[in-house]
Amino acid sequence: PGGMKNYIGNLTRFDSKQNDISLHEYELGTATGSNLKVGTAEFFESEEVGMSEIAYSVFVVIAEDLGSNFGFKGASIAVPCEVLTGKSFLQLYCESILALQARAREIVKDEFLVIPLILITTNETHFDILSLLQSNSNFGMAEEQVTIIKQEHVPVTVGPNCQLYTEKGAPYKIVTTSRGNGDIHSLIFRLDLANKWLKDKKKWLCMINDLNSLVFRGIPAALGVSLIGGRDVNIIGLSRSCNEDNENVIVKLVENSTSKSMTLALPSKKLEKMFTEQDNPAEAELHSDISIHPRATSTMIIKLDSYSHLLQDTEG
Repeated sequence: PGGMKNYIGNLTRFDSKQNDISLHEYELGTATGSNLKVGTAEFFESEEVGMSEIAYSVFVVIAEDLGSNFGFKGASIAVPCEVLTGKSFLQLYCESILALQARAREIVKDEFLVIPLILITTNETHFDILSLLQSNSNFGMAEEQVTIIKQEHVPVTVGPNCQLYTEKGAPYKIVTTSRGNGDIHSLIFRLDLANKWLKDKKKWLCMINDLNSLVFRGIPAALGVSLIGGRDVNIIGLSRSCNEDNENVIVKLVENSTSKSMTLALPSKKLEKMFTEQDNPAEAELHSDISIHPRATSTMIIKLDSYSHLLQDTEG
């Protein structure tokens, strides 16, 4: 909304705000969470509770990356997730949701229950994914069960004043790119999907990054943790060693001036910088091989009612 002028203005304000934020303004803390171990009584209890809520879930899969890093031509979600059958990640996701749906229908005694799947695509991945679904009959999913939303490209900007970036030798041809994960929330807001899902008696939004073959084994238990703990947002994390680099790490930051805290995924290099600049001992000095800050898996479970109100307040 507001066209190019508002877009650049918003970027400039955001960039200025980001530059004003100093790590010195925050104290590093450990995020509050639950440490579930597969096979324990706590895990099975959380899984059972979560399965009772699966019927009220919506799955959103971010499918914006290409498979070029794997030597694969096309969308990364079309990459085979295992070599025996060559099954793609997209097929695995569809089949996993259908399996959860079948179990949910038994639990709530509703043979017509549908668990929706929303795929967020880009110009680069959209037609690959659409073709893969059409040529495989949606991998068993009903036509109305799958929704594909394509992100529009936006101009690339450079420098502190967010100047438009143009192609070399073509000063009037602006370079564009997809907006990334942050655009998902504005898309859901503009299409009023959160309110639609609430009217359909859905309670939970399960947001998944496009390459994670094991994620569905943990989602029921994580959903149970969300319900039991009354959590609006639940980021699924994994244990990580203290010396792992190039990972997003789940931490809590406490603002020194207000004592307000926020939980977020912070790049591991920024985490190490905070250890260096603050009095916190480096993780390697905490006499443990396992970090107290888990690795984020880019998978979140969000309470739809709270999410809908936040979307309205922030306009996406």
